[in-house]
Amino acid sequence: MCYSIVLIPHLDTKVKQFYPYWRNRMNEAVRDEPLEQYIEAMKELWAYEPFQLLLTTFKDRVPNINSVEQTRTVEELFFRSGQMDIIRTLENLQDNIGIIETDYLQSLEPQDYTVESGLYSS
Repeated sequence: MCYSIVLIPHLDTKVKQFYPYWRNRMNEAVRDEPLEQYIEAMKELWAYEPFQLLLTTFKDRVPNINSVEQTRTVEELFFRSGQMDIIRTLENLQDNIGIIETDYLQSLEPQDYTVESGLYSS
């Protein structure tokens, strides 16, 4: 069986491993069960209220973390930069999962695709 894999270059490597378009030799879409499970798990995480509270807490701390005035050393500056990268990644994760879901559903049934119809109903 021959497969082709297409990846989104700007997503981080953990997400990339779940983001192939699988097609067989007849160019028919093949369902990707691990990707479907990953998308559903991420949707459940996003709906989890304590996770939303954690994200809100991170977003509230951004002005303090992003402040150069309180930074004393170069190491602390790099540490704060890493903190900002993590917060930005978490903020963008929901959008990236939405893009992955949309592209995956379109690869399965391009003409019948709708997000509202529910994920992987068959």
